[in-house]
Amino acid sequence: TPASFEIADANASVSNITFPDEDLDLHEVGGTVSWNPPDLYEEAVAHYRVYIAMNDRGLDRILAAPQSPVGTNFGDVPAETILPYCDQSANVRPIALQAAQPTVVLVHSVSTLSEQTTPTWKNVSDTNFQVTNVQLEDLDLDFQQLGGSITWDIPYQESLVTHYMVYFGRLIYSYGTDTDGDWFINTASKDT
Repeated sequence: TPASFEIADANASVSNITFPDEDLDLHEVGGTVSWNPPDLYEEAVAHYRVYIAMNDRGLDRILAAPQSPVGTNFGDVPAETILPYCDQSANVRPIALQAAQPTVVLVHSVSTLSEQTTPTWKNVSDTNFQVTNVQLEDLDLDFQQLGGSITWDIPYQESLVTHYMVYFGRLIYSYGTDTDGDWFINTASKDT
């Protein structure tokens, strides 16, 4: 006669993931991913892994934060983490010019045996604060020299902006300029 016993299938998924993106650049994220621990079977969890991916099944996923031990319930994603759909290879248009695509953050519970196959996920909202209406009143009368005040309109929501940085550059050296060189303004969050 065969022996039988009941198998309890453990599901130790986290819940209530939050990820406010504090990186102000388009196609880049950064900040703290937080979650509630599993309601059941937390004792089976050794640590958690945080990924960013193209979809909830983990397409093109990248490890976004160091492993988090049980009890911490958060992972810190470094500022300027490039989203997985951005082509960073040579001879392609700058990342800033690539089309935005849906992205999710995944939190996997990991036991001493293996990583959870079906993680909990949340859509990522890529924060992008850019100034507009940049103007320079050039008061320097010398050829190929500039001087004067630069003004701009602030981003629609300035809550994460701590300061502004002004650059002068050319397209071959930097994003956001034309071949003659043009002013552009970069915003910086509290983490940069």
